[in-house]
Amino acid sequence: MLADEMSPARVAALRLGMGAAMTALTVQINCGSGMQSIDTAFRTIEVGKTDLILAGGTEALSHAPLVLRQQAVEWFGRFARAKTVWERTAT
Repeated sequence: MLADEMSPARVAALRLGMGAAMTALTVQINCGSGMQSIDTAFRTIEVGKTDLILAGGTEALSHAPLVLRQQAVEWFGRFARAKTVWERTAT
């Protein structure tokens, strides 16, 4: 999958030869995409809207917000500004 392919579900359906008419839904929830897609697929089958769904999730946790205490933020800031290895070990 390439970075410019913004809908993994659409890309997977097309690459599997399912055709452009195949419905595709991409779910992006940090740490929950796989389970959410399976739950959505199950509920769609349960109410009789379809008989078969290919479900799966992808994670992009490198883009997830990271919450740190102020002390850690300041330490990382000093570490990033350090110009030498010695300065980095002294932070």
